[in-house]
Amino acid sequence: MNQVKTKTTERLADVREQGIDALKGLSKRLNNEQSILDCTDVAGLEEEELEALFHYIRVEWCRRMELCNFIETETFDGNLRGRISEYTENRSSTKPPSNGEKKEYIPVNPAENNKKNLFLLVSIAGLMTVVGLLLLYQYSYTSSSNKPVVIVQKPSSTIPILETNKLIVGVLGDTERYSNLESYLKHKFGDRVQIKFEGSSKTDYQKAKDKIASNEWDIVFTLSPAISIAAKDNGYTWAAKMFANKPPFYQSVLFVRADSPIRSLEDIKPKTVIALGDFNSASSFYMPSYTLYGKKLTVDRGHRGQEIREMVKLGKADVGAAAYGDIILYNNSGFRIIHKSRDIPGSGVYLSPKLSQQDRETLTGALLQAPPSVKDNKQANYEAGEEPDYSPFRQITNRVESILTCVDWKQKQIAFYCSEKETGITGKVISALPSLTDSNQAHLELRISDNQTYRVLFPLALINQIPGGGSLLNLKNKQVRLIDVKPSKGSDGKLKIKIDRTSQIKVQH
Repeated sequence: MNQVKTKTTERLADVREQGIDALKGLSKRLNNEQSILDCTDVAGLEEEELEALFHYIRVEWCRRMELCNFIETETFDGNLRGRISEYTENRSSTKPPSNGEKKEYIPVNPAENNKKNLFLLVSIAGLMTVVGLLLLYQYSYTSSSNKPVVIVQKPSSTIPILETNKLIVGVLGDTERYSNLESYLKHKFGDRVQIKFEGSSKTDYQKAKDKIASNEWDIVFTLSPAISIAAKDNGYTWAAKMFANKPPFYQSVLFVRADSPIRSLEDIKPKTVIALGDFNSASSFYMPSYTLYGKKLTVDRGHRGQEIREMVKLGKADVGAAAYGDIILYNNSGFRIIHKSRDIPGSGVYLSPKLSQQDRETLTGALLQAPPSVKDNKQANYEAGEEPDYSPFRQITNRVESILTCVDWKQKQIAFYCSEKETGITGKVISALPSLTDSNQAHLELRISDNQTYRVLFPLALINQIPGGGSLLNLKNKQVRLIDVKPSKGSDGKLKIKIDRTSQIKVQH
């Protein structure tokens, strides 16, 4: 009687720490059915580690449906699943050992082989019989009828199946960069899934945040860590790292023209004109605002990186803020850097919580398995990688927003500080809606206590200028402080407050 083999569970995380040779030893034990692999706490593997792990694994196991022979697949992390799927797909046949190395292979029991061969011969004979009968039936049918024979071809079993029948991909970069990705996804999932791309390099960050908050985008290429944080806060999950072949972090710089008299932060005066980006930009708004704390200067904001560079180049701005290595290149002789920020975490590709867990795993695998012509830095520009820690950057954004609630953006010169301690009314936003009678106005219902609420009226155009606000949808359930306001009682008996400056409303964290 054959004895049932007992497999030992081995943790990949533990063996990985012991080095490449230990992974090869593990590969031998897995191939010999002595062990089963637990992948818990492993998000990805380097190419050399994958080579070692699959060094002795038999070729017939290197298929997605056969990985369960040596891996506890329920312990797969989504990124690791995609990484291994990509590797095994490319490993269609066993390669000869390099440098004359003899590669050991543990064969199965010969008796078992004989049984398999006999079964295979019987199956082939049965299949040929069925095919012959079908051909005979088709000949008889066509001979006795003038009706054509309709052959329905089933979809290829290699096309992955998604539960959803529609995917909307949100992007913030040049649309031409995503043309190969769009073709790849349509080919990958066939006609069963409708795929649509939305957004462009002209899409402002707040619109992207609104799309994410309402789960309208199923896949998001965030481009900015500020948008990555918005995705995380709305339940989106990490799929891949943006910016292929680059570090997982970058810096923001303040720069001037090479011939500028401004040589350091100390040379910045109230009349100095600085070009900043959108309120939600990490490199061109949050980081420079954090750096400029305590200063007063003339601000021209709301520009994308390329515009900021041109403004400084043409003398329309004295100082610009942009991403180092992207907008301002490392060897750009036309400009001089006067300050470089601390590290900023990179951005990523995120998947909507609206998708099922299975769909998110399938899409992660598909994205990571895409060919280089789809993923390289001249196209969609992403790769496998771990999600960065956004908490230090989040602290910076919170600090900046707390300072900028004191800023009146209607003024020509902006002070990046609060001049005195403000008092006001603090409460929770229980509703935030556009006015039904005036399309240019909006109102908040602000609850101060269990039995007291205020209706706050303000121009809708202010919503994109409130740091930490950004949209009516985003303000709901937030704590806000109203500063320098005078409540009044309306004809309906309700307390009303009118505001007309962003400095009058502060979103708290």
